Amino acid sequence: MKTNDMDETFKEDIVRELGPRAIGWRIGVSILSVTAWLALGIVWLFFYADGISFWQNVALFIVSLVALAGVNAAMWVSAGVKAKSRMRGEPTSRRSMASAATGVAWLLGIALYLYYYAGSLTLYQNLGVILLSFVLLAGANLVIHARSAASWCN
Repeated sequence: MKTNDMDETFKEDIVRELGPRAIGWRIGVSILSVTAWLALGIVWLFFYADGISFWQNVALFIVSLVALAGVNAAMWVSAGVKAKSRMRGEPTSRRSMASAATGVAWLLGIALYLYYYAGSLTLYQNLGVILLSFVLLAGANLVIHARSAASWCN
């Protein structure tokens, strides 16, 4: 079986388990949320972006992306969990959930840093802080996944 065939079978299973209505409203809300996010972004750029620094605008952009992803993830993850429980698949691992949480926490931390502290540093210093924090994020995820990675090596 090819990968595309497996993907199509999985999609058909999800639609069959949840029903076309459950998928349809989620698609509609996803499209609406992205459209609203783009519209608000354009309004922000025209009327409000000049009032704050570049780094503060970057921070607000990151926070808005996290909020958009959170709204959409909440809808789609609930559908996936419901479909998976009906299809009796493996539950979502705690390690994956912890990785997602560290990623969101990292993005919000970077946004807070950019909003409050980045204005007094140079571009290169800010990039250094962001890269260092990313290395720490990677280390945290390495610790989270170390046991499962070790089992792959045996």
